[in-house]
Amino acid sequence: MDNQSTGEALHQDLKKKYLADYNPTSAITTLAGVNTVPDTWRVKTPTLSMMQKDLGPDFVVDFLALWITEMNEMLNISVKMNPTQIYYTARQILAELPLITVAHIKLAYQRIITGYYGKDYNRIDPSTICSVFRMIWEEHFEAAEMDSLQGHYNKKEAPDNIYDMEIAKLVKKFKMKNT
Repeated sequence: MDNQSTGEALHQDLKKKYLADYNPTSAITTLAGVNTVPDTWRVKTPTLSMMQKDLGPDFVVDFLALWITEMNEMLNISVKMNPTQIYYTARQILAELPLITVAHIKLAYQRIITGYYGKDYNRIDPSTICSVFRMIWEEHFEAAEMDSLQGHYNKKEAPDNIYDMEIAKLVKKFKMKNT
């Protein structure tokens, strides 16, 4: 087997692993303990940008579309999103929020399904879904700031979790890029 064939096989294996581990049905079960933004920090799930680096933007858009389609089907509403809206929303989420993790996606799904932010008024659309993701991301920063302040007051040392430090570096880079 040549290097290109080996690379393609590894690429396909990675796709299968992501889909097996992080499809809505599996992730809802394995991430059942993720009910708040700080809970998203306690589990190690990939960011959209990591998935994009590994498998390309088309895979990530399809992955997000899978979750959005599941939400669309789960809600008992009369006006559902069409495929064009679903894929638009997926591309928008990837473009705006590349640092969210699968745990954030599960949390958004859960909050949309349960009406955490209010009634859906019998419809769902790209702006509704994107707004929930933005609110969760803002909550992420607020919770991180509170956690940092609490750590400072408790005279804790820097986090020893390598994953948290990587996320902090990515967030800093993302903020610098967008300012």
